[in-house]
Amino acid sequence: MKQADLFRDYANRHYVEPARRSGEKTVRIRSGDVVNGLRLKNQTPNVCSALETEKFQRQYGLKLIDKQTSAPKGTSTTVIFTYRILDAAAKRGDSSTHRITFADLRGIGKKTFKALGGGETFLRRERENFYGNAPNPGTRG
Repeated sequence: MKQADLFRDYANRHYVEPARRSGEKTVRIRSGDVVNGLRLKNQTPNVCSALETEKFQRQYGLKLIDKQTSAPKGTSTTVIFTYRILDAAAKRGDSSTHRITFADLRGIGKKTFKALGGGETFLRRERENFYGNAPNPGTRG
């Protein structure tokens, strides 16, 4: 997992999801709380950057509506991000503006293929049983 993904996941689990479950319409995340929660050193600019991205908002169904900071560069432990919590359909990406990319699909069948003995084993079995009881047209009988 990339470092930025770790920051976003932490913010979602500790702030966004609890607010969503309790029916809140907005959620506020202070960058310093994420830094302290993950026991990070010298990562505040990276945390701020991760929390400000479109990826974070799209992935967890949020819309950034305010960023409060007194820091000249906009990255300090006192930065507070306020997000509007979008409905469940927006979180799932059901809106027509969300395009599914190849990266979104990466690993989608991992658990299924593992349960079937691995991807290669599954494909080999499927090829062997493709024609069922019918004669294989590739052989002469």
